[in-house]
Amino acid sequence: MKEIKVVSAKALHIANRFNFFVFAFVLSLVIHLFFLFRIHSLPFPVLYGPLLYGMFLEIRESKHRQWLFIHFLPFVLFLIWNIRLNFEFYWPYFEWYLPAMAISVSSYPIFALVKLTDKSVNAYDPRVILLKQMSGYGVAIAALIGLLMASQLILLTLDINPLHLVGLAMFFAAMLLIHFLYAHHDVSTKLSQHGITVTCATWHNNELIQLYENRLNEAMARQLFLNARLTVDDLAEATDIPKAHLADYFRIYQGQSFYQWLAQYRIQHAQQLLGLTSKLLKIEVVAKESGFQSKTSFNKYFKDALGMSPSAYRQEMWSN
Repeated sequence: MKEIKVVSAKALHIANRFNFFVFAFVLSLVIHLFFLFRIHSLPFPVLYGPLLYGMFLEIRESKHRQWLFIHFLPFVLFLIWNIRLNFEFYWPYFEWYLPAMAISVSSYPIFALVKLTDKSVNAYDPRVILLKQMSGYGVAIAALIGLLMASQLILLTLDINPLHLVGLAMFFAAMLLIHFLYAHHDVSTKLSQHGITVTCATWHNNELIQLYENRLNEAMARQLFLNARLTVDDLAEATDIPKAHLADYFRIYQGQSFYQWLAQYRIQHAQQLLGLTSKLLKIEVVAKESGFQSKTSFNKYFKDALGMSPSAYRQEMWSN
């Protein structure tokens, strides 16, 4: 193993923020499990969804992170209300809490699972894998909570207490999160201690990194990025770089996913097309000619990169 100082401060900051949400999730699960069979009305179920969403925002490096606190307000409000009730049963509380819980425990995991199927997401990223697993657990726990509510509301007799199944699912979810934190502990420790130092695999050396950069630059000079169906496998074949090395390269040296890296070249090409005054191209045409599969993904990447929509960018270019 060889240490090299190449990881950006931005990548370090993002990794630490993601791990913060993972740790908060573990802590919440542990506290919830402790009280699960004692105080049934603790509003932890409405907390897990926002934590999942926070992990999702860190993976996507979204600019909407500053509004994340709004998603935690239901948990805070229900917790304060519960404390004021001294954790005693009060039906008007449950008239509001149960629908909010049902929406939270089902919508956030489903949202994450749907969004993580986007091709712009690096499916090999350990964070993505973890979030998919946690979202799957979320859907399962939502179903168990629904069964628990049904058994209490319609006096359904079950051989197994659904609450025990919920507790078991929460326990395994906590173990999964703890395993993730443990697996990334060594790297996180070195990142924290040395700022931009990371322990890398044996293939990493300056000469090979430079060779890979040259090959990637040559591939982009041939405008491979205009192929809307370009994948990591295609790029690996075109550059004669092992796929595993490419995954490490984008994750460690670029601090982004393959599709985020690819979008930079496509956006630069789109800027040239949008600046043409000889003919007015529709946004859909610009997106297609730049290698994007859809106008939606084009608008998202373009706005993330330049802070404005393609239409607004064109108007600004032409006004100047």
